[in-house]
Amino acid sequence: MTPRSNRAIVGCAATLTLAACASDGDRAPSAPFCDVPAHYFLCGMRNMAHRGGSKLAPEDTLAAFENANALGVDVLEMDLHSTADGEIVVVHDDTVDRTTEGSGPVTSFTLDDLQALDAAYRFSLDGGASFPWRGTGVVVPTLDQVLAAFPNAHLSIEIKQQEPSIVDGVLELLDAHDARERVVIASFLDPVMADLRAKAPDLLTTYTLSEMFQWSLLTEADDAAYVPPAPVVQAPVDTLTDEMIALAQRHGVAVQVWTVNDRAEMVRLIRLNVNGILTDDPVTLADAIADQLVVPQGSDPSAAP
Repeated sequence: MTPRSNRAIVGCAATLTLAACASDGDRAPSAPFCDVPAHYFLCGMRNMAHRGGSKLAPEDTLAAFENANALGVDVLEMDLHSTADGEIVVVHDDTVDRTTEGSGPVTSFTLDDLQALDAAYRFSLDGGASFPWRGTGVVVPTLDQVLAAFPNAHLSIEIKQQEPSIVDGVLELLDAHDARERVVIASFLDPVMADLRAKAPDLLTTYTLSEMFQWSLLTEADDAAYVPPAPVVQAPVDTLTDEMIALAQRHGVAVQVWTVNDRAEMVRLIRLNVNGILTDDPVTLADAIADQLVVPQGSDPSAAP
């Protein structure tokens, strides 16, 4: 993919509709593609396994990503921090307390010490009555390990850390694995995203938190002059309105929604033609997508089965 501005990417996406997409035969018919190189994320409806599908396996681990990949999800979603010795690791929180038996900031651990912890220690399928993955060797993976393990997977990667910066390290790893064309990079942090966009204008990026806030305040009077800052917005379902979705679509911005685990809400969003849903339960989402493949665009979302 040759470098281009976000505006050029957005403009291209604006010309594409679901009707112009076709099945890519890659996995399930839930993943139509746009007939434009490197625009996998900008057309169709993507089943995006949030943290690898954290309702089904220990979040942000190779075990979760392997499970999601076996299920045939379209996108593996993950989060990044760094260790004390500068290794970029896949973990959501900035501490290890919630998911492991350890305690303390991720940045206080060397990689060896971090990977000595059990990343499945607190994962339970029954509300804490049992911990089926505990003691099975599940560790916090590095981004390098994930990219190596899934050389053909599409990834949504959120950079959670601002200081010390990991932007250069992320770009080096993407290049080492020839992965730029199969990722979308998210960060709510303006300095992180500004640095990333300046250094890698070819990368597909998402709105920051402040950019989403500005988008949420737009009125009809602002619509004509609005220039999207990125070709993709990943928005929380509890603050997203139908009007915000429609506005993004008018400007060719792909809308991906998090975190959606309720089937009826999945169906509503699918019928609004969002481009992706981040879910902890990709099995339920795959079922909802399959059921809605025969539903015409513009159908009444309230009539969801």
